[in-house]
Amino acid sequence: YGFGWLINDDNGAKMIWHAGGIPGFLSMVIRLPEQHLFVTLLSNNESVSPYIAMLIALSAAGHPMRRPITIKPDAKPLKDYVGVYEIHALDVELVADFSSKKMYDYVTQKNDTLFVQTTDGNKTPLTAIAKDTFISLISSDTASFFYRTYHFTRDPQGKVNAIRVEAPLNMFMDRTEPKVDLPSSEKP
Repeated sequence: YGFGWLINDDNGAKMIWHAGGIPGFLSMVIRLPEQHLFVTLLSNNESVSPYIAMLIALSAAGHPMRRPITIKPDAKPLKDYVGVYEIHALDVELVADFSSKKMYDYVTQKNDTLFVQTTDGNKTPLTAIAKDTFISLISSDTASFFYRTYHFTRDPQGKVNAIRVEAPLNMFMDRTEPKVDLPSSEKP
């Protein structure tokens, strides 16, 4: 983040961008300096995702977004991932809630599927893309390109101890959440 512009390197292309909106309108500007490309999205429909502009810019620059290829995980080791993961206060302020309320990601298992649910959020299925790595769909629009990646990390003994959560095209979503023990009264 520099002088109001967000700077990130996604899908092999450096992007400098800023988005904004008011009720009924939204806008987004993206500059890809190495490709000499500038894209502007202006809309009088706030339900349109401004990230469509990023998809257009990346595609025009020769770096189209691709959804990861999924794999079928073995159901038995899925229990290793089940637990509560604490979202740090700074991450909460940037992505969700300016209150001092603690927030968590709850990972649960039903049959051969993992689910993630953020405090006060919806339960979302996770899909495996590699060992210890899963994705969840963020938005059903724009051809399913918006997903979060959950990479579970392990301690030297092989026990899952944290999740690295990332969202393509959204630098505010990248965070590491340590696995914590909560009293049953605080679990959903």
